[in-house]
Amino acid sequence: MTWGSGMNMNDAPCVHDYASALRVWNNSTPWKAISTTPEWRRKDADYERPLSRALRNHKHKSIINRGGAIAFKLYSTNLVTYYPDGHIQLDPYSSTSSDDFVDRFLPNWIRTHFAMGAISVLQKGALDAWKTGRYYQACKALHLRRTDGEYPWEVIDPQPWERRHVDREKMRVACEKWGYDLFRDTCHTYFGLQHHTGRAFDMPRTGRNESVMDILKAGPVAWGAFMTTPDPNPRRRAFDDRPPFTLDTILKKLRTAICLHTQAYTIEEMPYVVGYQVWQHLRFTEF
Repeated sequence: MTWGSGMNMNDAPCVHDYASALRVWNNSTPWKAISTTPEWRRKDADYERPLSRALRNHKHKSIINRGGAIAFKLYSTNLVTYYPDGHIQLDPYSSTSSDDFVDRFLPNWIRTHFAMGAISVLQKGALDAWKTGRYYQACKALHLRRTDGEYPWEVIDPQPWERRHVDREKMRVACEKWGYDLFRDTCHTYFGLQHHTGRAFDMPRTGRNESVMDILKAGPVAWGAFMTTPDPNPRRRAFDDRPPFTLDTILKKLRTAICLHTQAYTIEEMPYVVGYQVWQHLRFTEF
């Protein structure tokens, strides 16, 4: 296995359920010898142990026993905890190191993407399981339990994803009010009269760090501020969201800003989304 952050987990035990987690605890030798520790210092002396003999000096990686619940800890966070009744608690910490660490202690079909704010439950028997997995938001503690369905685990307390849907009638009224329609229909002529044909488009470089929303509020006259230096070889670039932009990208940015500013949308809440591409679309697009 390749660890993206370079974390050494080669000698860590593999855990897939409560029984294997408890076995790791029972097989681990405490850092402190209880018999030789003065009584006044014995509090929590055997509450935390090394993951394995080979990782004994890695004190930022440990296993914890709290009243029978077995947790695997990285630095100061109990990232995954197994309970005797079979359910699992995940406490996300946004880093690739957390994902690398916790991967060793997860049941089959569960994957974490803490660095991207999610976990996934994969479908049993799927060839490309990541394409059909259920992706749950992971911004705070999650609890999972086993199921008998095609997805062998489910999140008991999901944190809903929010998907915005444009309200077309509200958006029509808003665009008319903000002068977007007039700008869209006349911008080619406007730029031509200003001798701006063949220019690229970018965020303005005035030193004031204007956002698209700031430029929107300044009105259509200021929207020409997206223009930058002339392009010696003007050509239509494939759409993307990196400068220099095409005019279509600028128009999209203005429409998005209008929609957000006027709240011309509805919100759909979903406990999870199905499929990697759907999840990525939700991460990187406003609508």
